[in-house]
Amino acid sequence: MDDIHVRKTERFRFAFVFLVVLCSMILTVSLFGSSARAVTSSDAPPAICVDSPTDNATQNGDFAISGWAVSKAGISRVDFYYDNFTWLGSTSNMYVRGDVNSIINASGVYSDALHSGFSYTVSKSTLSVGTHTIYIAAISRDGSVEWAVRTVVIGPASQMCIDSPTNGQTT
Repeated sequence: MDDIHVRKTERFRFAFVFLVVLCSMILTVSLFGSSARAVTSSDAPPAICVDSPTDNATQNGDFAISGWAVSKAGISRVDFYYDNFTWLGSTSNMYVRGDVNSIINASGVYSDALHSGFSYTVSKSTLSVGTHTIYIAAISRDGSVEWAVRTVVIGPASQMCIDSPTNGQTT
């Protein structure tokens, strides 16, 4: 494996571990409320969380990639790629996520965490049948980037079979 692939693999492994730790922090905050330690401005890392699709989910048509992202500078857009970083698209339409703002941004260190939600629809015609890796990049207003990765399985197209009447048969 060449150096670029090794670095990408290490970066994605770090991002995965970070997301696991972050999701654990969210669970802790939601279970224990105000007894959990608040994040301060000096230790508030940018974060991205993909709500859907779940990892290894099978998709048989158009599907949405949705979740939330926060950073101290605020999120300017979220970019989407697949497989070998082939461009899917981008959205700067961040929508209201009161749950994220109240849990993740309780101490107010993230800029505009209320508008942290994102969603992007992938057309069923974009990806071929099989397994694909989706890369999601949250681009902060200060230029920093946080990555999330999902694997999706694109199923075969739906098929329809008419049993009756048979070809040429009249009823």
